[in-house]
Amino acid sequence: MDTTCGDHLTFSTPAKRWVEALPLGNGSIGAMVFGDPWDERIALNEASLWSGSPRNEQEGAVPSYIARPAIAEARKAVLERRFDDATAAVQQVQSRYSQTYAPLGDLRLCIRPAGEVSHGEVSGYSRSLDIERGIHTINYTIEGEQVKWATCASYPDGVLQLRIDSTTPLDIRAEMASQLVAEPCDINAHTSQLVATFRAPSDLPPPHEPHVPITWSDMPGDAMRVAVVVGITHDGVEETPADSGKSNLVVRGVHHLTLVLATTTTFVDPKTLPGADVMPAVNAAQALVDSALARGAQSVLTRHVEDHTRLYNRVRLQLPDTPLHATLFDYGRYLLIAGSRGGFAPMNLQGIWNEDLRPPWSSNYTVNINLQMNYFGVYTAGLAEMAAPLHNLVSAIASAGQDTAQRLYGASGWVAHHNSDIWAYSSPVGMGSASPQWAFWPMGGVWLALSFAEHVRHGCDDVQQFAREQAFPVLRGAMAFALDWVFYVDGVATTAPSTSPENTFQANDGTYAVGRSSTMDLALISELGHALLEIATVAGTEEDEIVIATRDKLLPSIPRIVPGRDGLIPEWADDDPQAEPQHRHISHLFGLYPGTTLCEPDQREAASASLDDRGDDSTGWSIIWKLAARARLRDTAAVDRLLKLVFRPADCPDDGGQRCDQRGGLYPNLFSAHPPFQIDGNLGYVAAVAECLVQSHDGVITLLPALPTSWPAGSVTGLVARPGVRVDISWSCGTLDYATLAPLANCERGELVVQLGSVKLTVALNRGAKVRLSHIDFE
Repeated sequence: MDTTCGDHLTFSTPAKRWVEALPLGNGSIGAMVFGDPWDERIALNEASLWSGSPRNEQEGAVPSYIARPAIAEARKAVLERRFDDATAAVQQVQSRYSQTYAPLGDLRLCIRPAGEVSHGEVSGYSRSLDIERGIHTINYTIEGEQVKWATCASYPDGVLQLRIDSTTPLDIRAEMASQLVAEPCDINAHTSQLVATFRAPSDLPPPHEPHVPITWSDMPGDAMRVAVVVGITHDGVEETPADSGKSNLVVRGVHHLTLVLATTTTFVDPKTLPGADVMPAVNAAQALVDSALARGAQSVLTRHVEDHTRLYNRVRLQLPDTPLHATLFDYGRYLLIAGSRGGFAPMNLQGIWNEDLRPPWSSNYTVNINLQMNYFGVYTAGLAEMAAPLHNLVSAIASAGQDTAQRLYGASGWVAHHNSDIWAYSSPVGMGSASPQWAFWPMGGVWLALSFAEHVRHGCDDVQQFAREQAFPVLRGAMAFALDWVFYVDGVATTAPSTSPENTFQANDGTYAVGRSSTMDLALISELGHALLEIATVAGTEEDEIVIATRDKLLPSIPRIVPGRDGLIPEWADDDPQAEPQHRHISHLFGLYPGTTLCEPDQREAASASLDDRGDDSTGWSIIWKLAARARLRDTAAVDRLLKLVFRPADCPDDGGQRCDQRGGLYPNLFSAHPPFQIDGNLGYVAAVAECLVQSHDGVITLLPALPTSWPAGSVTGLVARPGVRVDISWSCGTLDYATLAPLANCERGELVVQLGSVKLTVALNRGAKVRLSHIDFE
């Protein structure tokens, strides 16, 4: 990136690599705009375009007569410390793998001066993404003649719109290219319209299964179909009329062109086989294109900007000394708005932007940290609506996971494991031979359910209805599984076989991943139990049998986490030596962040020592998790150190040092690197920054709890603290100037405790009122 000025990311040259292109999105369409004035590529995705169907998990399901004895043997082997046998036993429970988020293809634009075969010289080139308004612009001149582009992905109109205005006439050719299989169909294309249809793979294995080929079945229900419709209006001359199956559009002598693109798949819902007839998708996309063109380019743009800014301007962060730190925070909020909208799928490992047919980790939903991190900051950043796609997916997994819980474990409730996909995959992955460190973990549902509790804790208007109709059923089902999964040894709640994603320990002269009572297991179940009791109170379901069993039996039996070997938080109850002390996951510190179980002084000291032991440097999302955890500890020196790692270039130096696949940073377009690109680092950064500025997880609203020295002065407006309080803060010289607190909407919050430093105040936050506090109030 050449410059960043407030809400603009600006470059002086077109993108050459995908990680230099700039993202647009409306929750359904994901577009990466390269900005080439002559041979433009706009890489496209559609949020529901995944490989396979519900059949993929069904066909690989492990039957109960194999799974249940295997789990029993694994448990017995763990308790007897026969870890080789435990590993072999849980591998018998492994199914195949989740399906893959597939790229749609590229919209290609060949642009030349009218009547010319070659292009001329471009000067004064710039391309810019305005993240406040959600508009990508390109400006340049051709031999003194000005050309302007403006592109947006509109949620209100459901389309990608490109407007080109030129003072010199241009010849423009538009066509679609895709790695998917072209799907022939009888299309009656409108005038000035391009229609393309494709079929996704019926099975698309992850890169770590290279021996398994991609399959392209055309059997009904095996794979999804997708339609792309491109329509244009212009003041030039169309070379040939559109006809059935037309694959490109050519117009000549254009000064003003509006291009509108819509795309729709045959996805219905996670339980339903995708439609084999692509025509309903074609008709739906054509209707969107026709409506947008009839509305007009300016109206579409105006409606888009109004919708986007309504969400984006809820929160504003100013950091005069480190403006890029504020821009990355705003960029994360921009990506949430662009990538996660009501009615569409939640963001996966790459959000809704992926260019590879066989992307890293299938660009799937990895639910042992990554999917959750995507939504860590959604409530604090005032974007509660953006969590709806996550809740819809988790509800679908909760439904599908009931069969998995019963079949594999003989348990009630529902279960999810390490990976999922748009079909609500809930089984263990690994194909019977993978390491359990990443292929066996039945706590995925427990963690996913907690997002529903956060909605209630941060909400206002709909909390009772949401708690009763959505949150309680999901939390109850996850806890029903946990109650059946946990067993008791001398009255102590125990889990086995138990993994700690994605770590290992040393024992019996070997390295293993399957042990007894991982700290993360116990912390997750404890968090879920307390969340269930809380939500039951709101929903009026305190006498439910699962609630009673949780309150009276399970929670009192969960052991307190105590410092172990070398004063660190142990990864498992037996506290065997770590096999990889600098592992990227900090699963054993879930109770510190985002959880709340590691809250006592000795636990916090051990958690801090554990972070020291892990080290700062790692993958992008790991650095962000550590940043949020250090903020929770109010360790400002560590926050400063970690921020430096966040903002380094992602391209790995070839110096023989750190593994390049474990080195986080930022790509030129500010995408976060695992590497490769994973959006969890961008979205998790929003939560980590908010955690530095306001915390409310412990029933107290704490102002500036972890303000780094690199942010000596600044202001933020619109952050949301529990229990639904808008917080504005201004500070200078590292000290609070003032803070304003107001209830969300028109709610009565009563008395709240507010803390600055070590001083606490009790304030009354009445309906429609605001409370303003300065540093003097805390003296």
